[in-house]
Amino acid sequence: MSRTIFAILAAGSFLLLNPAFAVTPIPTDPIYIRIDNGWKGLYAHNDEYAEYSLVGSEIKLQDSYHILLKPGLGLMVTFADKKEFATGKDLLELHRQWEIEYWRKHASKVESTSRDDLGGARQDIKVTELTLYNKEGKQLKVCLIGLASKEGVFVFSISPANEGIDLIVKKLVSSIKVVHTRLDAQESAKQSKFAAGIK
Repeated sequence: MSRTIFAILAAGSFLLLNPAFAVTPIPTDPIYIRIDNGWKGLYAHNDEYAEYSLVGSEIKLQDSYHILLKPGLGLMVTFADKKEFATGKDLLELHRQWEIEYWRKHASKVESTSRDDLGGARQDIKVTELTLYNKEGKQLKVCLIGLASKEGVFVFSISPANEGIDLIVKKLVSSIKVVHTRLDAQESAKQSKFAAGIK
């Protein structure tokens, strides 16, 4: 009897130590894989992840969450958990209202404009332009792209959202998607000779 238990434990240990059966931990930060003329981003949250492409010779990674798309134009990538929002059916609208309320606490004035024209006909994406004012009346425009997932919203914030970035936003929107499976960072890294953010 004891030999049987020992054999089962030994077999279990072997399976756990065998790389073929080991579970790769999910990266907590976005990772980037080099592609032709840019980067592919992968941002995991539990058993799904956002995939997006950043194409252009001027793109520079500042860190996992901040990217310089071109001189003077930045992108920040975050995740907003739906537990933070009010309850309701339209997750993306709830997220938009949550963002507006957040900025009302940090800016003197906030204006929002729906930019569904940049999101196309996709139901899993909402694009919003926020105009933030400080006490002196100076303004900053931010373009928020919300990508719906099971547990919240992947958020892509581009600023300053001045005239002329519509094409950049459309290209980013066309490249982003949610993949409903666990991210295997090591397997994704094999697709490229270089991956940033994978240790």
